[in-house]
Amino acid sequence: MPQLCQNSTAKMRQLIFPENYRYAVEGRHASWFDDDSYQFLSENDLCLVWNEVEGVANPAKITTDFVYLRLIGDRSIPENEFGKIQRQNGFSKKMGLKT
Repeated sequence: MPQLCQNSTAKMRQLIFPENYRYAVEGRHASWFDDDSYQFLSENDLCLVWNEVEGVANPAKITTDFVYLRLIGDRSIPENEFGKIQRQNGFSKKMGLKT
């Protein structure tokens, strides 16, 4: 969801999610990271995407029996430097991942 898109469980309840698929929801607004949102996602078998986006404090909660980890990359690295520079961000450190 876009960073300015606030969570609305009322609107989410109107969406139809066919049962033969698995879904991941990526929240980029603080309103996605509260107990009501986690409960809604869990009750509807919707995975909360784990990511690290500047300005968003994603606590990496588990809401399903699978995890969707989105590796976005450091967008401050110039395109011609991709693959030459590696930085370990806060999420990587928090999860114990090595870069």
